[in-house]
Amino acid sequence: MATSGNVTPIKQNVSMLLTRLGLSRLAGMMFDGKRKLYDVFGYPQTLTYSHLLAKYQRQDIASRVVDMPPEEMWAHPPELTEMRGVKEKWDDFITKSQLWQRIIQADKLLSFGPFAVLWVGMRGTPEVPAPSLSKTDDILYVQAYGGDNVKIKSYEDNIQNPRYGQPVVYEVKVGPENQQKTTLVHHSRLIHIVDRPLQGLMFGEPRLAQVYNTLDDILKVAGGSAETYWLTGNRGMQVDVDKDMQLQAGDAEALEDELEEFQHQLRRFIRTRGVKVTPMGSEVADPRGVFETLVAILAGSTSIPQRILTGSEAGQLASEQDRANWAEYIERRRRVFGEPYILRPVLQFLEDRSYLPQDTTTKAKLGTKDSVFTWPEAFHMSPLEDARTLAEKARATVNFSRRAQFGNPIISDEEARVVLGLPEKPKAGDTMPKAPTKAANPGSGAGTQRASPTEAPAATAPAATEAPDTRGSS
Repeated sequence: MATSGNVTPIKQNVSMLLTRLGLSRLAGMMFDGKRKLYDVFGYPQTLTYSHLLAKYQRQDIASRVVDMPPEEMWAHPPELTEMRGVKEKWDDFITKSQLWQRIIQADKLLSFGPFAVLWVGMRGTPEVPAPSLSKTDDILYVQAYGGDNVKIKSYEDNIQNPRYGQPVVYEVKVGPENQQKTTLVHHSRLIHIVDRPLQGLMFGEPRLAQVYNTLDDILKVAGGSAETYWLTGNRGMQVDVDKDMQLQAGDAEALEDELEEFQHQLRRFIRTRGVKVTPMGSEVADPRGVFETLVAILAGSTSIPQRILTGSEAGQLASEQDRANWAEYIERRRRVFGEPYILRPVLQFLEDRSYLPQDTTTKAKLGTKDSVFTWPEAFHMSPLEDARTLAEKARATVNFSRRAQFGNPIISDEEARVVLGLPEKPKAGDTMPKAPTKAANPGSGAGTQRASPTEAPAATAPAATEAPDTRGSS
């Protein structure tokens, strides 16, 4: 690496991080810093990896925000369409590396840090450039790291290098928290993943940081309402001893013991003489209005429909609409994030290691409608909805098959198959029955046919003359 220019990539990235720190300190400032809203609301001024990880580990709805989009998107992974010399090797790599499981991990880790990495274990010392990959047996493991467990040690500072400004060596912490070992890893052994950076190619914004304040507010409302209920659900009782009542020795202690037992439901009566016991009542605040407002803000910020986020259902129509919105978001996430920021780096890594042919990444056309990856349908129907859809398709198939009976159909066989969601033409070797031009007459025998509306009725033989009924005549 040769240094070129007065400003190195390391200084640039340090400057960017300091700028972010300065912006975070300005957040929540009003009236030239005289009013500090973050201090008033109790929000952390600067968020760290520990803040975000603790929020995920301890707050229920925060874990749902982190887990839902990656699991929904990658639990139904794409399939690579036929590419000469690519598909078979790609499928072998997925099987060997358990790629989709590792991608789910890396996708979740982007909620806590500016980037994540997939470490592809190969022969040789991790700090030196990786060797070529000729077969999947050369891959030892694939592991995901992010947050404070991976840092960039050095950058490429040669402005003539195509990788100018990108990492050269990473520091990866491996092992449990109290037994971690730091390992230097060359960039050629890692796949760098970032979520839609605002500038540059290396750093994005931790997803959970964008909704941290709202999650804090939800925690205040949920925890505060529970604490308020605990304090005001039963305010206790007032015990008024008559001023003329003379308590004997030990009476005050006995009365206190009985009141304690009553309070803790060890007894359901109190013996009193000259003592008036007055319940102080209860008053519980209803937090639903504030809670629903905060959940609506969280749903809007994360693009997760509210009923999908909370797991509640309020009517069939609303449920279907929420699921449709959720499916639309997953479709968009596949194109604007999944393909260009995860699948592209993976393909490029395999191409650079000579495992896949050259120009594979370019030919894949990731992020476009011509992408070589085919994703399954994002909208998942229930068994009842699936049965209804099949019934409608069966009815449509019957109607399409009858169209030839009436002459001059307005839709062709190919168009009818496309409407039904089938390939335009049957597969080679498939035998397809032709639609009958005459339909069976329900009122006739099994072999009787009735003429179609466009045909003249066939001539029929005259009916035989019946013999007259002579019964009873003389």
